[in-house]
Amino acid sequence: MHNACFIDWLSAFYCLMTVLCKAASPVYQYLFLHINVAVVSFGNHFNAACLKVNQILMKKILLFVLVFLFAKSSIVSAQVPPGREHLLMDFGWDFAFGHSYDTKKDFNNGTGYFSYLTKAGFGDGAAAANFDSRSWRKLDLPHDWVVELPFDKEASLSHGFKAVGRNFPNASVGWYRKIFEVPATDLGRHISIAFDGVYRNCIVWVNGQYLGTHPSGYLGFEYDISAYLNYGGENNIAVRVDATLEEGWFYEGA
Repeated sequence: MHNACFIDWLSAFYCLMTVLCKAASPVYQYLFLHINVAVVSFGNHFNAACLKVNQILMKKILLFVLVFLFAKSSIVSAQVPPGREHLLMDFGWDFAFGHSYDTKKDFNNGTGYFSYLTKAGFGDGAAAANFDSRSWRKLDLPHDWVVELPFDKEASLSHGFKAVGRNFPNASVGWYRKIFEVPATDLGRHISIAFDGVYRNCIVWVNGQYLGTHPSGYLGFEYDISAYLNYGGENNIAVRVDATLEEGWFYEGA
């Protein structure tokens, strides 16, 4: 802006000198001519210096902008979590048999005060957040405990005469538990747990919070667990599976 103003002033001065040279005597014409040349020469040098300064300033401003944008991009990329992720959780589960009607053999689940489903945060027994399942059997999913059971003539034809069902309450309910960690940086994300299928009639808890009951073993399902997680710490899933009743007339497993 200052450079442009100076050029405008210089042009006006040059015009003034031209008029004076034409109107004055030869002596003054000679004097005005030399003054005009000197001023124009100074203006040219000043203009070149201004251009040089402008170039340097523009380079510095451009460098500052680039550094600022890079720093801002780095900060944003560090704050924003990655896009959608699918994490496999088939490994490292604890498993144990429960019982279809004896609560003492079913880890006393559903016996505590406020343990009924309307009080979602009071999972008890093997569903409790602090339940210790380290002594249970370790396994990976998918898992079918019925295929491991012996044959029995008192068993159901639909289960392939495997010892599971009404007559075998000790082997008709299975419990699964898993401990997992969620990083603190995941706070604010929507996190769901999805099951491809659980046979059958399962109840699911996360950190002692009742999520829901899913009766069929032939449909996948999922729950949003974002509000129930310990971000930056340990979490646990508990699943009670009851295969007492059948859905089909063929071997279905559990």
